[in-house]
Formats: sequence, structure tokens, C-alpha cells
Amino acid sequence: MRSKKAFTLVELLVVVGIIAVLVAILLPSLSKARAQAMTVQCQSNLRQLNVAIVAYSQDYQGNLPAPIPYGPGYIYYWQLLGPAKMLGQGETYSGAANGVRYKVLSCPAEQPVVCIGQPATEQPRRIFDNPWVPTSYMMNWLMTNGGADAKYARRTKDGAVYWGPASIYRKQRAEDVSFMMDIEILNWGWADFDFEWNVDAGFLAYPHGWRYYHAFRHPQQSANMLYYDGHVGQVYHYTKTGRYLFNYKFP
Repeated sequence: MRSKKAFTLVELLVVVGIIAVLVAILLPSLSKARAQAMTVQCQSNLRQLNVAIVAYSQDYQGNLPAPIPYGPGYIYYWQLLGPAKMLGQGETYSGAANGVRYKVLSCPAEQPVVCIGQPATEQPRRIFDNPWVPTSYMMNWLMTNGGADAKYARRTKDGAVYWGPASIYRKQRAEDVSFMMDIEILNWGWADFDFEWNVDAGFLAYPHGWRYYHAFRHPQQSANMLYYDGHVGQVYHYTKTGRYLFNYKFP
């Protein structure tokens, strides 16, 4: 009876080396595909969120689900949309201090961070896991504070009040107006969830620009943006493109 020939040590090392080379080739591609898949899911979340906001605005004379000033009793946009079943089923979560959260508001690419003023006893967490503000998406400040002036896809609050009538932030078309995007690092506790002019500040500018680096979490340091006409796209920081992300439309 003929005995089976075993692999020699050299042959085994060759096989292991080939496998190592294949892993080294495939891993970057797999990581890139995974990151792209998370970006696509995030964009889908923003589109679903826009559908909910459109439905809300149709029921409320074009008004946005804009909150009252933040603090105890603060009403966030998902607390206006959620009870009307516009965001799906709410879920409880560990440490919640402000009601339920909604899966559609979770960006899969968001990583744990330390909030500004967070106690050292608390672990880093995603903003979606934040006890008070469980969302991965923030809204343009001239919409959250727009009151009756802001009407969906038509106008925001008048930014000329702050930056003058010839402001560099003024846009003429809804499709150019930034509406919602990936969220920044928030303050610990009751916090607002909007972005202002400082979204365009350099990342090293503390505390203004520094807190926004968290928003640019997608491939090539990009963020996802929902525009005022309902379309979604990838955007890059002002320091890369020279184009401001903060803007408004009035009238």
C-alpha cells in the first residue's frame, strides 16, 4: 500500500505566503466597499428623513419640525415626527434621558466620540447613543431657529439679519441650500443639534471648527448632505473646495 505524501515545510510556507498576499490585496478593497455601503445607507436615511419632513410640512402649512430653545423640555425634530409614525418604530436604549430614538437617525459610519464637557466617568459613544440627543443628523441653524419664517423648500429664516443683505451665504435656489447633514460633536447634556457658519471653520479651530470633524466621517473625509429640494449628495469641507456649506435662502 502506497503511503500518502505529506506537505513539506517549504510547501506549507509557500501556501501561507500566498494566502497572506491575497489577504493583503483583498482587505483594502473590502474595507473600501464596506465604507461605501455605509455611505449609501446614510444617504438613504437622509432621504427617508426628508420624506417624513415633507409629510409634516404638508400637514402644518409648510412649517418645518423646528424646536423651541434647547434645555429641559426641549422638543427635537424627531419628537415631532416620531409620534406621527413618520420615522418608524421608536426604540428604548441604555441611558436614555429624553424618550425613544429611531433607527433611521443612525448613521452606520458614525464612531464613538467624547462630547464637550462629558464627565471622565462616561465612556465615548456615538451621538446616536447620546442620552439627550440620539441622532446622527443635524439641521441648518436658520431652519431650526426659523420659526414661521422658514417654509420647507421655499425659504429659511432671513440670514441678512446676521450677515447683511449681500451675504456670501445667500442662495437663490432650494437645490443649493444645505438642509441636514452628518452631525458634529455635541455638548454633553441638553444640546442643540444644528450647524452654523462655523461648519466651514478649519478643523484645528477650537472649539468652532474642531467639533465638526466628526461630521466628515465618510470616504475621503466627506459628509452626506440633504439639500432643501430633497436630493442628497456627498460634500467636502470648505478648506478642500472653497465652497461654503452653511447657507440660507430668503425670500
